Amino acid sequence: MRNIPWGLSLAFFILISMIMFAGVSIEKGNEITQKELDKEYLEKQEYEKEQWDNPLNDIKLTDNKDLYKEDHDTHVDKIYITVLPPKNKETVNFEELNNSGKNMDYDYTSDAFDKVAKIIFEAHEPSNGNAYDQANATMELRGQTARMYPQKSYKIKLFKDTEKWIDFHTINFNKHYPDSLRIKNKLSYDYFELLDDFVSLRTRFVRLYIKDLSSKKSVERFEDYGLYTFIEQPNKKFLKRHNLDQNANLYKIENFEFYRYADHIKTKEDITYDSNKFEEILEIRGNDHHEKLIEMLDAVNDYGRDINEVVDQYFDRDNLMTWLAVNILFDNYDTISRNFLLYSPLNANKWFFIPWDYDKAWTNTPYRGKWQRGVSNYWGMVLFNRLFKDRNNVNELSKKIEDLSSIINEENTKKFLENYYKVVKENVLVAPDRNYLKNTISQYKREYDGLSSITEQNKVYYYKSLENPMPFYLGEPIYENEGYTFTWEASYDIDDDEIAYDFLLSKDNQFKNIVATFKNLENTSCNVKNLENGQYYWKVIAYDTKGNWQEAFDNHFEEDIITGTKKLIVHKE
Repeated sequence: MRNIPWGLSLAFFILISMIMFAGVSIEKGNEITQKELDKEYLEKQEYEKEQWDNPLNDIKLTDNKDLYKEDHDTHVDKIYITVLPPKNKETVNFEELNNSGKNMDYDYTSDAFDKVAKIIFEAHEPSNGNAYDQANATMELRGQTARMYPQKSYKIKLFKDTEKWIDFHTINFNKHYPDSLRIKNKLSYDYFELLDDFVSLRTRFVRLYIKDLSSKKSVERFEDYGLYTFIEQPNKKFLKRHNLDQNANLYKIENFEFYRYADHIKTKEDITYDSNKFEEILEIRGNDHHEKLIEMLDAVNDYGRDINEVVDQYFDRDNLMTWLAVNILFDNYDTISRNFLLYSPLNANKWFFIPWDYDKAWTNTPYRGKWQRGVSNYWGMVLFNRLFKDRNNVNELSKKIEDLSSIINEENTKKFLENYYKVVKENVLVAPDRNYLKNTISQYKREYDGLSSITEQNKVYYYKSLENPMPFYLGEPIYENEGYTFTWEASYDIDDDEIAYDFLLSKDNQFKNIVATFKNLENTSCNVKNLENGQYYWKVIAYDTKGNWQEAFDNHFEEDIITGTKKLIVHKE
């Protein structure tokens, strides 16, 4: 064997070592790369599984805008209804139907009423008698508070073998008695047709004529009942028409603030499930599998979870913020525990807000609490109470309000009102509706013309409301230590200003005869001793360091609504 020079041997050794070291490095490098590939693969698998389990997680709410081309803002449909004599205990005459809304408790929860009348429904004036010789529909009162008004609203249900009216078997004719102008619901839904991430309902103006053959007082002629607004019924057929999921969960809100309501809201499989009790909270308009609803409510009420994560998982922010923004711009304050719908497609965890009932919007209603504007109006709903304690979410709502103001504004409102005015002049400012208006013709015209500036005013009110502390609930006074201890919840300030409280106790509800007062309290309780027997009224005002103030949610009802106030009866032996 030949001897290899020492220098060459060293060089050869170094070369082999470098190759071996490089190999190890390459192997280690490949090992790291493989781990990264494995991690990426697992993440992809988890993502794909999530998408398979919930393929519609990123779904947006998209309406079928073509529907609205069939409706005309300046046209009035004429409808003729003949009320027939009752033939069994399940039906009533026309007078009994209209009286069925009287003498009932204010705090009822459902608009599904028992009293119905058999009718003949016709979309054209009969030339010789009626086109039908027997009933083709039923009629009932509709609305919660609406049934108590002197002018009634009606729900018509055509029999299955009766030809649809337009595309409907269930037909709502709303009188909108609280609306002094009778066009606010129509105006609201016409605006909704223009918005993204939102669904409107079809509406039409209708002139209703009714012939009552149901009692001995029957008159053989059609009587003019004036102008009504047809509002589309939100049900499974509504979902189909609007290209939404017919198999979805759809609930009409009856008395609901996003709490868990475990005694009411249960799955069908629960042996204690009671659909009637369930519908005291939510009326079921879609499928009756409630697991997904319960999952969402559990998450909303889980204070261990970040509310932003909950909202991103279970709601669509654009839709949620749009619903809040239009309610604030329209001042539709009666939406905190009712008057909206929740919709969720079958294969999605997302929930969407659908608007309902805007006849109390577009107005400055008297006897309202200071808190019933802006974010504070929704502070009693656990979802929004949690959401808007994050200032970023308040800013997001403000941005949505500004964005929508490019559509919902004085100029566009004037255009709608100009379109409606011929209808109003020929149908509202004449009998019979003229006889029920609460103002003169000149006052009506002034209010009508002033409607166009209301959304801008409400935007100003909204920003002002953000400066005030949030509302709170008063507790029940407890007799202890020879006196009454009064307690209340803590208020909250979005700007993180410090809050103090003033307590007032009076013998009259106008707080002119003050019995006790405490100023600048840091605590949320106080004790008043030596109260004589009698009735008292008490309230608490929350102040921030800038002088902005807020009152409690509580209202006391006597001749008028006394806001932010509770009553106490002292009766000691």
